[in-house]
Amino acid sequence: MGAGVRRTDEAFLLLHGSAMTGAMWRLHRGHLETTHACFTPDRFAHGVTPLREDLRPETLLPAQVDALIEYVGETPRLHVVGHSFGGVVALEFALRVPERVASLCLIEPVVFALLETMGRRDLLDDVSRCEDAAFEALRQDDSAKAARLFVDYWHGSGFWDRLPDLYRAPLIRMARVLLEVEVRANRHATLAPEALSRLTMPVLVLAGGQSPAAAREVSRGLAALIPNATFEVFEAAGHHLPSTHTRAFIERLRGFVSTI
Repeated sequence: MGAGVRRTDEAFLLLHGSAMTGAMWRLHRGHLETTHACFTPDRFAHGVTPLREDLRPETLLPAQVDALIEYVGETPRLHVVGHSFGGVVALEFALRVPERVASLCLIEPVVFALLETMGRRDLLDDVSRCEDAAFEALRQDDSAKAARLFVDYWHGSGFWDRLPDLYRAPLIRMARVLLEVEVRANRHATLAPEALSRLTMPVLVLAGGQSPAAAREVSRGLAALIPNATFEVFEAAGHHLPSTHTRAFIERLRGFVSTI
């Protein structure tokens, strides 16, 4: 597909992670929109999309997929990209409407329930300890501590202390929603290996070499359970590799899609 030739039968659906918005894909859109339309919605409780009052952790994922199906309208084929919890949503979308998904790119999807299936209960316990400590901070009405625990787990001890107040403030504001809604919803997410075997579209699973071991290993294990999946590591990157290694990520994504 030549540069500047824009597809009308395909589009990208780019799903952000927790505590982010669709704006995280602004630079990516500038490159991808030369050949494809791009959908970059704000998921529930993020950006301009409020959290519906009727949603509970166990109903969040199905409702989010319903909303996305309506959002993309009649676009026949989608290259679906999901980062972190957005990757969990992307998986659920692909399982619901596989005929609409031309390809799937997952960047450290936090499907931690798979760790038990993989025999890595030790890594699942690491994640649970962090989440449980953050929940306890919320019970003590200390959203700042909850946000710090979460951020330092994903980026390394002391990362929170190095963040400017400009970046801390929105994370503190979102801590309760992030934990009470998305973390609890993720604990309800169960992906059976036999369900994953039904994903026959090309799948690219990416992880950062500097990410927590649980994120790397669940990405590796997930790729092993999907028939047509490729697993790759960006050795110098962490969990937010689409934002910290934007150019390299875009090049890999475009190369992946160009083969389909």
